[in-house]
Amino acid sequence: MVMTSPLAGHCATSRSPRRFCRLLWRTVFAVLGAGLFATQVFAAPHPALAPIEQMLAAGKPGVDVVKALEALPLDVRKTADYHWVLARAHHSADEPALAAEALAVLKYMDPQTPRDTKAIQDWLEGKAASLFAAALDAYHKGDMPHAAECYVKAIRCDLKVLAKPEEGLGERILSLAARKADVGPKKPLYFYGLGFCNYRYNHLRAAKAAFEEFIRRNPDVYWQWKAKHWIDRLDAEIVVSAKARQDQAVADQQAKQQAEEEQARQDQAQAADRAAMDQAAAKAQAVDRQRQLIDLDARIRDAENRLETAVKMTQGQVVVDESGHASVLAVNQRAVKAQIVELARQLEDLKAQRDDLQRAPR
Repeated sequence: MVMTSPLAGHCATSRSPRRFCRLLWRTVFAVLGAGLFATQVFAAPHPALAPIEQMLAAGKPGVDVVKALEALPLDVRKTADYHWVLARAHHSADEPALAAEALAVLKYMDPQTPRDTKAIQDWLEGKAASLFAAALDAYHKGDMPHAAECYVKAIRCDLKVLAKPEEGLGERILSLAARKADVGPKKPLYFYGLGFCNYRYNHLRAAKAAFEEFIRRNPDVYWQWKAKHWIDRLDAEIVVSAKARQDQAVADQQAKQQAEEEQARQDQAQAADRAAMDQAAAKAQAVDRQRQLIDLDARIRDAENRLETAVKMTQGQVVVDESGHASVLAVNQRAVKAQIVELARQLEDLKAQRDDLQRAPR
């Protein structure tokens, strides 16, 4: 288990991490510098811790060692060495959530000093697994208060719990807590864990409210000091996430504007293409109309010539032979007149077609 800043750890283990998580925390750390905890690292252990180290070495009960540690002045309790002793004391007292909290602060305050934390970490992972299983079991049985207590404790023991499938338990707890339903114990440390649970689901303001509720319920200045630190971190992230959302909104607006401009360009190009196609079609249509008019004019002239010839035939045709003798050709008047009627009809039809073609829109 990697015990780092609980808030930073949640970024790494969340099943639905925020897009700007890495940038966000890089910015937060740059703003806050080494942080509130880092200012309390000393070169050597505080002398007040020596008797308590002796208590641990002598195998004194963990509960007694914790009481002795809690009686120390606040300036001692703000040191990394204090939290190393505190983690071991809570381990001895079988208080996994508190041991995990002490280790988390220790690793965050003094990540450089090598300390053998493997035994405590392995123990915490086992406790977290048991608590997580108990939380799901209570959830399936409908016992939400017990499920909430176990789930929050499991988170405090091992942040990797946040990456496990929990069948909606986390959101269920947060939903009920948001409506101030009677879930979970009313002990202050419940709200401390609830703050991290809210953070896991990206409910930053709800996480801050949980830490603030913890401060109201816990008068201990040491715990208030730690909770205020996480609130400061959350305030910084809220600012950064708000800026990220603002930047994303601007980027979305710019992308939308670019898409609209691109669509307008495409529409304009398509309109130009359609105009060119329409112009080409109109030109082709005009050429075809002219061709049809020429053809109709030729057919009309042919029909007129044939009609004129037929009319003359009804009037008799004089033929002069080589000797100069003139004679009139005989014709079938009925057949010629029928031909005249048919030619007149054809001529009228051809002229009507030409008139229609000339009146047609261009």
